[in-house]
Amino acid sequence: MNKWWIILIMLLLTRSYCSQQIPTEDSNIDYIVTYSPEANKACGDDDYTQVFFITIPMSFVNKFYVRIFSPAANSEIDVKNGIFNSVFEYQIYGGDSVLNEAAKDHNPIQGYNKGIVLERAIYNQEADTGWVTMGPFNPRDGGEFICPAGGKQRIFKVVCKGVKGNDGNLYRYYVSAKRDQNISIVGGNSFTYEYSFRMKKEKGAQCYIFPFIDRHTKAIQQYNFDYDGDGSIRLYTAEKKGMLLSTSGDGEWAQNTVKITENERNKSGEIVFAKKGGWYNDVTFYLLNQYDESLPFYTIPIGNRPMKNHKIVVTHQ
Repeated sequence: MNKWWIILIMLLLTRSYCSQQIPTEDSNIDYIVTYSPEANKACGDDDYTQVFFITIPMSFVNKFYVRIFSPAANSEIDVKNGIFNSVFEYQIYGGDSVLNEAAKDHNPIQGYNKGIVLERAIYNQEADTGWVTMGPFNPRDGGEFICPAGGKQRIFKVVCKGVKGNDGNLYRYYVSAKRDQNISIVGGNSFTYEYSFRMKKEKGAQCYIFPFIDRHTKAIQQYNFDYDGDGSIRLYTAEKKGMLLSTSGDGEWAQNTVKITENERNKSGEIVFAKKGGWYNDVTFYLLNQYDESLPFYTIPIGNRPMKNHKIVVTHQ
């Protein structure tokens, strides 16, 4: 085999083995953020709940684990309001109802937590500040899922919910083939319908999330919460090369509607957040189609990203 083909295959495998961190390095997002229910919503989390779906290839038959880095609000990366006093609940669901219609909503409406509870864990201010592990889980306990790229996969649901207190919990996941190591499952992916995350502190920092625009979508309505006027949000698709989206202020929502052409359907888009301020900013973002149905954000984009990742220069007075 030609040595260049060998190098290419190794690079692709390396990318796959790095793909099970949530968020991934490609997003340039360090942490998911979930606040506890007594926190002010103006902190950036509108509903104190974050739902992610994990997909596992049908060919993977070994047990797997969900590892959580910093599962509670009790360290320097978290948001302290007074003293740390918060409690967070994590639940892993399997079964055929994990991706029911309620679970696809951007809000935790009645029925969003349907499914078979495979494991539940509670973490307070005494929790480990490093990695903790839930599992093992049997892939056969997941529901059946048809991936947009084609083919069947197994699907599980991971819910983090603030149940007590007023602090902000910054954390990330890793879907791992090992209990005590972060070893990815090749071909796996994850997605969410509403993303609450922390932007980096540095001026000019950018982060990226990847919605999948299905073949039925003719328009998207974007909603962002508590962006603090902190720079720009742009949309990239097969045709749109950095369309500016409306941005919200402190504790506010902003939204606008964008038409989607046939050439932009059944492909991944890219939302680029570019900061102008020098502070940490926690943001919530979701998309609806013309039927008010939520669109998923995939951790690993389905197909190719719609743009070369050129640096956007942010200037301000």
